[in-house]
Order: sequence, then structure tokens, then C-alpha cells
Amino acid sequence: MDYLMKRLGEALGSCAVLGAAFGITFGLGVLVRHVA
Repeated sequence: MDYLMKRLGEALGSCAVLGAAFGITFGLGVLVRHVA
């Protein structure tokens, strides 16, 4: 069970990092479009 929790935590961590990177990129793109 500990192994599953560890794997789940790693998956959630990588998803959070990917989500943050996507959000920042998307936000910057929208910002540039509004300014341009």
C-alpha cells in the first residue's frame, strides 16, 4: 500500500508541475496577444 501511495504522489507531483508549466505558457501567450 505504501508503494501505491508513493507512486500516486509522484504522478500527482508530475501532473502539478506539467499543469503549472502549461498554465504559465498559456497565460504568457494570452498576455502577449492582448498587448500586441
